[in-house]
Amino acid sequence: MTRQFGQGPWSAQGSKPQVLRQMRASRMLVARHEGEAIGTVRLAVPNSHAFDASAFTTVTSSLYVLGLAVSSEHRKRGVGRKLVEHAKQIARDRGAQALWLDVFDHPAGAGPFYQRCGFRVVGPAPSASLPLTFFEHSLVEGTNYFGM
Repeated sequence: MTRQFGQGPWSAQGSKPQVLRQMRASRMLVARHEGEAIGTVRLAVPNSHAFDASAFTTVTSSLYVLGLAVSSEHRKRGVGRKLVEHAKQIARDRGAQALWLDVFDHPAGAGPFYQRCGFRVVGPAPSASLPLTFFEHSLVEGTNYFGM
């Protein structure tokens, strides 16, 4: 991302303790090809103290999609989409009604990708220190968008 879009918040690399803490606080899905990890995504229970969730549709249970990444050699081959579809199934199996996520409001952000995966924009992240846009996906059978 940094090579393509320059330095930005997407360029940050966490320390080993930060990464381990994030892994313990979430469910990590890993896509593999010939035994090599080529993509990852994490699912976590949203922390209502960490952000203002008022833009999202109120549900009794949701999961937050975090850190979707696919190695540059394997992009544009459906790996990211498969990770998202698997995340949706895991969320359904856990009884979640929705998946929530945020993307950078920048060409480096993956908003168009998530829209192609069935997510919808619910608005800018209120009072975020970074320019972010919130997205959600309904996991309720028979609905594409909340309230419909």
